[in-house]
Parts: sequence; structure tokens; C-alpha cells
Amino acid sequence: MEEIRVAAKAYYFHNVKFKTMCDQFRFRLDREYMDRVEVTYTAFMGLVKERGRRCTSKVLYSELDYGNKEYLDADDVRVLLYLIETRIDCCQCGDLLRTVYYTCLDCFDNVKPARRESTYNLCHSCLQEAAYSHHHRPNFVDNYALIQKRRFRRADWEGAAKGVGMAAAGGLISGTAKGVLQDDPLDPEAEDHEGAEVEAGTDQPGPGDGGHGEDFGDAGYEAAEGVQEAGHEAISKVLDFFMDLFGNM
Repeated sequence: MEEIRVAAKAYYFHNVKFKTMCDQFRFRLDREYMDRVEVTYTAFMGLVKERGRRCTSKVLYSELDYGNKEYLDADDVRVLLYLIETRIDCCQCGDLLRTVYYTCLDCFDNVKPARRESTYNLCHSCLQEAAYSHHHRPNFVDNYALIQKRRFRRADWEGAAKGVGMAAAGGLISGTAKGVLQDDPLDPEAEDHEGAEVEAGTDQPGPGDGGHGEDFGDAGYEAAEGVQEAGHEAISKVLDFFMDLFGNM
């Protein structure tokens, strides 16, 4: 709990939203307790339920009670608010998961926040004693292993996204080049026709005279520029999609 106290203090000074919430809560407690905050266990249960959480165990209350005062002062309450703000509950016993906990990997990978679905998390005791009922096969990882697994998975997705982007760019190159070549009338029949015109004494503009050869060169150059821009845009869009998809992992 000592590490959590240090983290709560750092979070208080470096998170404006949390600091504002704590200050407002402290002001409220000062009025209720007449500037001497002594939150009893009964009041503690009320605070926890007020914040929409379930953990009202005496074990947590005792851990929060720094110095064994048999009540919670303002600093203890700040630690409680930090836990409520940053930690989740065990889905079986409702305990506030303060340190290592275990997450169902299948739920984590398939959860849909838009539908207000949540992950399935267990404390060490519930997992060790198999005191839970869950519809997925046992596939639990602790919160530290989860970070590492999904960190590498994100790198794999980034590589896949780049591959898709390059494939898309390759398709654009192929399609554009094919279109340019199809527009080119330099086929055998056209060559025979032009040869006949030359023999007849008709002047034909050459590549350097602003004729077809120059047009074809401009078209190829413009196509290359367009393909490069389209390729970059395609890669960017694909990467943005996957980053949005896995951004909060």
C-alpha cells in the first residue's frame, strides 16, 4: 500500500482533473466533519457506494488507515479516490484490484466498448481457488503480462498495416501504368500507318517536337507523382485505422 500512497500523491500533483476532484471532495469533508476529517468504516462504505464501486471490505479500510488511527483522514481518502479512479473490481468478489490481477484474454480481445461491454478480471484469491464462473475457457494473464503481449501484437499490426499499404500502392502503380500504356497508340498497326505517312511525305512531330513522345513522357511522370502521393495516402489511412483500433491498449 505504501507504493500506492506514493503513486496517489504523484497522480494528485500531475493530473489536474484528479486534483480538482480531490480538492472538491476535501472541501465537502471539511464541512461535514468541521475541519477534522475522521471517516469511520460506516462512512467509508457510503463513500465507496457513492462512487459506484463494490469493495467495502474491512481489509481495504484497514490498509487505507495509515498509522492505525481507526479512522481515515484526508490523505487516506485521497488514496481511496485514487484507487477508485485508476483500479477496477474483481468480477467475482468485488474487491478493488490494487496490485496484480488476472484478465480473461478472450474477453479482452473481443470486448466492444461501444456496447458498454467490459473485460473479465479476477483477484489472485478468486483465480487460485477457482472461485469463479466464466463462459470462456481458462485463458487468464496477469496485468503485466497483458501489457507485454499486446505491445508485441501492436507492433505486428503496424507491420501488417504497412504491408497492406505497400500492396495498395503497388496496385495503384500497376493500374496507372497499365492505363498509360493502354492509352499509347504505338502498336504495330499504328507504326505501319505512320511509316506509310512518312513515305508519303507527311511530316510527323518527333519526341522532341511536342508530339506524342513528349506527351507520353509527361503522362508517365505525372502518373509516377500521382502514384507516389496516392501510395503515401493509402499507407497513412491504413496505419491510422489500426492505430485507432489498438490505440488504447
